[in-house]
Amino acid sequence: MCSSDLAIPELKRHLGEFKGFAEPAADALAGIGAASIPALTAVAAEAEAPARALAVNALFRIGAPAVPTFVDMLGSKHVDVQRHVAALLGNMQVFDKSVVIGLGFATKDKDYQVRLQALQSLQRMGTNAKLAEPYIVVLLTDIDPQVRLTAFHTLQSLGVDPRPGLKKALGHAELATRITTASLMSQLNFELA
Repeated sequence: MCSSDLAIPELKRHLGEFKGFAEPAADALAGIGAASIPALTAVAAEAEAPARALAVNALFRIGAPAVPTFVDMLGSKHVDVQRHVAALLGNMQVFDKSVVIGLGFATKDKDYQVRLQALQSLQRMGTNAKLAEPYIVVLLTDIDPQVRLTAFHTLQSLGVDPRPGLKKALGHAELATRITTASLMSQLNFELA
């Protein structure tokens, strides 16, 4: 066991307590790399919100080795962690199928900000996120206007024509769905023809 591995429990404790040494502890854990992923994951699951944020940022700095953990964290019991992870995943430049599908599932979250952050991450991934198309098309009729608008632009960034999804939504049985779709099209000055 190397000396950095021996330091992980103490660094985890400092980070989790979120006192004077929390930020340097998070930096040190990020510097250690993959060996610190379990400790950072535990802090993100158990600690208070400020420590959770530092842990998520440290995992992000570790990069590719932390991607599977990040995908799992999209299902965290803490909505702040879900939001943070959904926002950062698109910046990791990892276009693995699990990332795209994980973000796709996050677009179905009940929390508006998780949905929006996941969409924005998928948008940053561009055509690499094409697998998420079915999740995104559904959001063209989301209750939130910002989510609808972002879904439209995300589809375009994937290289997908949003017209078929809009046309289907305009013919939906629910009046509310037809109205939200027409509202989006009006906002974008967008016609189906």
